[in-house]
Amino acid sequence: MTRARELGKLANKNSLTADNTNNFVGIGSTQPDSRLDVLGGAQISGVTTFSSRVDVGAAITIGAASGIVSATAFYGDGSNLDGVASAVLGTALAETQPGSVIYYTDSVLGIGSTVVVDPPSTTNIAYTQYTEISVDENVDFIVAEGDDFVPDILGISTVGITTLTGIGGRIRAGTFTNKAGTGAPQLTFGAEIPVGYGLTGAGGINVSGAATIGGNLNVGGVLTYEDVTNIDSIGIITARSNVSIADSIIHTGDTDTSIRFPSAGTFTINTDGSERVRVTSAGRVGVGSQSPNSIIDAYAGDGISISNNGDTFLQSRTLNATGTNYLEFKDSGGGAGAISYHHNGNSLRFKVNGSERLRVTSTGGVHFSNAELIERVSIVANKLSAVPNVSLDNGMVHYYTTNETTTATPNIISTAGINTSMATGDTMSVTIMSKPNNAGYFPKVSIDGVATGITTYWSGGSAPSSAQSSGVDVNVYQIIKTADATYDVLANTSNFG
Repeated sequence: MTRARELGKLANKNSLTADNTNNFVGIGSTQPDSRLDVLGGAQISGVTTFSSRVDVGAAITIGAASGIVSATAFYGDGSNLDGVASAVLGTALAETQPGSVIYYTDSVLGIGSTVVVDPPSTTNIAYTQYTEISVDENVDFIVAEGDDFVPDILGISTVGITTLTGIGGRIRAGTFTNKAGTGAPQLTFGAEIPVGYGLTGAGGINVSGAATIGGNLNVGGVLTYEDVTNIDSIGIITARSNVSIADSIIHTGDTDTSIRFPSAGTFTINTDGSERVRVTSAGRVGVGSQSPNSIIDAYAGDGISISNNGDTFLQSRTLNATGTNYLEFKDSGGGAGAISYHHNGNSLRFKVNGSERLRVTSTGGVHFSNAELIERVSIVANKLSAVPNVSLDNGMVHYYTTNETTTATPNIISTAGINTSMATGDTMSVTIMSKPNNAGYFPKVSIDGVATGITTYWSGGSAPSSAQSSGVDVNVYQIIKTADATYDVLANTSNFG
C-alpha cells in the first residue's frame, strides 16, 4: 500500500503525466509530445541514457560533476550547450535525414555588445556562416591585430542585402579584402567619409594602388594629389574655379603645339615646336617677337595683313611681286582707297578710286596725278573789322562777304598757336579776301595776337594807304618764321573789280 500511495503521487498531472497511447511521459507537462518531455526542469544525479527524443523546455541539471547525459542526437544549433562541441552550422531543417544534416542560419548576426575577434595562437583567422553582421549603436566589433575575420564563410546565399534598423556601431580592423583575400571588397552603396577626413592622412582612406571609379566622383573639399603623373579623361574636364599647371597645356598627340607659361606673368603660344605669340607681364603682345617693345610688336618675314571677311585693309609686305617693301592701309571694299608707304622708293602714296592721286617723295616733293588742285575756302558772312581773328583751323583762304566800313588788322591764329606750329625756317601762305567799298583796307598784320616781331614787306614798296572803291581785294601774306615769335611777312594786295 505504501508503494501504491507513492505511485499515486507520481500520477498527479501537475508533476508527472503518462500518455499510455503514445508511451510519452511528461514531467511538469500535461501534454507530453516525446518520450520524455521536461517542462519545468529536471535534476539527474547519475548516468542517464536517452534512446529517443527528449524535449527540454527548461534546464536539465546534472547533480554529480561526472554526470553524463547520452543521446543519439542533439537538436538546435547547440549554442547554449556548455562544454559541448558544435558544428556551429546552424539549425537542422528536420529531425531525420536528409533534413537533419541540412542547416540554416538567420541572415543577420546581431552584435549587441563590444566583441573582440581574437582566435587562439594556433590560427589567425575566424569565420561565421552569417551573411550579414549588424553592430548596434555605441558598440564596437573589433578584429584583433594580425587576425582575419571572414563573414558568410559558406558564400552560397543569393538573397539581397536586408534592410536593418538603427544607426549602427563600428567595425574596426586593419585591412578589408574581398572574400578570396585577393582584391578589394565591394562597397555596394559606396563609402561615406565624414567631414574632416580626406582620402589620405590619419583617419581617412589611404589609396596606395590603383583606384577605379565607375560612376561620378564628387569631392566637396580639396582633392590633394601626390606624385600623380597622368590624368586620363575621355570626356570633358570642367573646373568651376581655376586650373593650375606648372608649364604647358599640350595638344594630345601633337606635343609641338602648346600654350606655355615660361615665366611669371608671361604666356606663349607654340606651334610646330616654335613660339609664335607671346604676352609679357607688361601687357605687350609679340607676334613672332619674343621681346616686344610696344603694345603689339609683330615681326614676320612674309609680312602682316588684317582682313575682314576676306577683304584686307591693313597689309605689310616685306617683298611683293615687284620687289617693293611696303606698308599699306586700305578700305575693305577691294582697296579702291589706300595709303601706302613704299620703303624702297621711300615715298608715301595716296590712292583714290583705285588710282594713285598724290605722292610725297623722299625729298619732300608733292606730285599730283592730275591738273586739279582744289583748296577749301572759309566763307565768312561778315566783315574782317568785325571778326578780325583769322583762324587757320578753318583753312588757309578766308573770304569775308560783307562790305567793309573801316580799316582793320587781320590777326592770324590757330588753336595750337602759329609760333608753336611753325619751326624756324618754315613758311606758309594765308589769303584774305574782302569787299573794300571805299572804306576797308589792311595796312598791318598780327600773329597770335601780337604785332611786334613782324617785319612786313609790301609789293610795290609800301603798305596800302587807301581803300578801293569796289570789287574784291585779295590780300596774300607769305609768312616766314625767322626766330622764336619773329617773322618776315611778304604781303601783296590786288583789287579785282
